[in-house]
Amino acid sequence: LLRLRERSLLFPDCFEQRVAESADRPWIHFEDRIWTFGGVNALANRIAAVALDAGLGRDDVVALVMQNRPEYFAVWLGLGKIGVRTAFINTFARGAVLAHAIAAAGARTTICDAPGAQALATLPQGARTGRIWSFDADGGSALEPLLAQASAADPPARLRAGITPDDDFVYIFTSGPTGLPKAARISHFRFVAAGV
Repeated sequence: LLRLRERSLLFPDCFEQRVAESADRPWIHFEDRIWTFGGVNALANRIAAVALDAGLGRDDVVALVMQNRPEYFAVWLGLGKIGVRTAFINTFARGAVLAHAIAAAGARTTICDAPGAQALATLPQGARTGRIWSFDADGGSALEPLLAQASAADPPARLRAGITPDDDFVYIFTSGPTGLPKAARISHFRFVAAGV
């Protein structure tokens, strides 16, 4: 683990190395489809390109309100490639609890699927700020047409320059004693170390 910290590897760096070695190897089996390392990486790169075109960059936060599906991995991987942190928001959160989680993360953008859009529809009046992108037809600007036009190439590594293994990568939310979700900060090192 100390060698990981010394090498200053971020999770996107580790993943891109794996893609270079095993692009065609299966990584995710979901329903009737197999996603390879290269396929997930290409989608992640398209997400990174769309986010960059929208002006997102280092230290921005995107709220992810999505059920388990392969695109879930590609979202936080792609955002991490450009220094954007992802806040994993529970799709069962509703109303004021959901608004609190998004606000606590400091998210300017939210990415969702259809169930996530249903959750976002419960936000109190005035709580909805920033853009909403949706993988499904409902609940925001359609993400698929933007992804179809975006580059599948790895974004330049310089976009991660200056980010260290101790910098935040993702936020996960736990319930606190007040009943409102609390953000747990997961650094790149902690994320990579958990995988090792």
